[in-house]
Amino acid sequence: MKVLKHITIFLILASIYHCLYGQKNDVVFGFHLEPIIPNRMFRIQAEDIDKEDVSFSVIPQTGYLFGSHLSFQITNKFTIESGINIVQRKIEMVASEQHQDVSMNYKIHNFEIPLASTFFVRLSEKIYMGQTVGVSFQLLPSHLISSSSWVDSSGTLSKFQQISYRRNWLVPSFKGSVGFEYRSENDGYFYFGGIYHLFTKMYTTQISYKTSTINELFDIYPQSDFFGIIFRYSFPPTQLKINKKKKKT
Repeated sequence: MKVLKHITIFLILASIYHCLYGQKNDVVFGFHLEPIIPNRMFRIQAEDIDKEDVSFSVIPQTGYLFGSHLSFQITNKFTIESGINIVQRKIEMVASEQHQDVSMNYKIHNFEIPLASTFFVRLSEKIYMGQTVGVSFQLLPSHLISSSSWVDSSGTLSKFQQISYRRNWLVPSFKGSVGFEYRSENDGYFYFGGIYHLFTKMYTTQISYKTSTINELFDIYPQSDFFGIIFRYSFPPTQLKINKKKKKT
């Protein structure tokens, strides 16, 4: 949390410095799409919980992040960025007994407001490599609930249910990215890369599994991190006009 706080303060101060003393005062607006891909390399994989009679698995599925961004170019190589995004992810839960598997799915919907900086290295006349570091603030609108029910062999109505309670309505996270950008003065900027979101825990999930012979009730803290691929388009930059008072001589 202290690291996120320090990064946030740095980015805010850098934004203020840009507005007052920026060399370029160029602003870039665009849109981006991030397919979210489960990846074992980044710990984004199934979590298994073994109970006496049942084994449970929490399996991250694919999702997406979509939004708009606003980038302030301090120099050709350094930018400050923000925007607003919509995030959707899907989780599958599976309960396995001796003779059957029961599954259910639920979706996580939330908004994200990022604040990040990117440092670019020029590789050729129009191609740059960008390295991004920053924070993002996840706005969680509600708790999540889903369930699956069936009649077991004894004729009893059975139920598999999860309730995910948000731990806070606003959750900070760290984000880092590496990618490549093609810049055209007339056609805009095209960026492609990979991005990783590192979260604190977002939800406390209560799992309930009830049949004629089994009654399980327990809490877990699902992994919230995710990895994505960025496809971003930015319109050609425009000059940001800032009136600076001239000192009287």
